[in-house]
Order: sequence, then structure tokens, then C-alpha cells
Amino acid sequence: MSVMELDAFRAELARTILTTEDYDLLDKIKQLIGLQGKKEDTAKEECGDDGMTKEEMLEELKDAFRTAKLARERKTKGRPVEELIHELQY
Repeated sequence: MSVMELDAFRAELARTILTTEDYDLLDKIKQLIGLQGKKEDTAKEECGDDGMTKEEMLEELKDAFRTAKLARERKTKGRPVEELIHELQY
């Protein structure tokens, strides 16, 4: 295959990738060319600035929802809104 043919093939492939709307296909392409590990490994990647993993973030969200539910049911005392706003600012 000549250099021109290879360049044309790359351009066609790039055009196809850029116009696809199939997320699963794009994910498979990333895996094939080594830009991403297997799906099991992606869950272990760090997310955000605080270095939390995806599992840790999901567990904290679940815990927050449990706490909010208990507060709505008046089984526990909720935090004042001012305290939450102050925490979010810093």
C-alpha cells in the first residue's frame, strides 16, 4: 500500500469515526487501538480532582440519598441549608 493510499484510508476512517453516533462502537474502537483499558478497568479510573474512584463516588452518593431519605422521614436530623452552602463553597 502506498503512502497516498494509506493517507486516504486514514482520512476515510477518521471521517467515519467522527460522524458515528454509536457510543458502543466508539468505545470498542478506543479499546482496539489501546486508548482505553477493558470496561472493568475504567470503573477503577480516578474521577474528579479529589482522586476518588467511580465506586467511591457512587457509594458516597448512595449514602447521601439514604441520609436525605431518613431526614425526610424525620428519623434523623438534617443539616441546616447554610451549612451545606458553606461546604459547597469551599
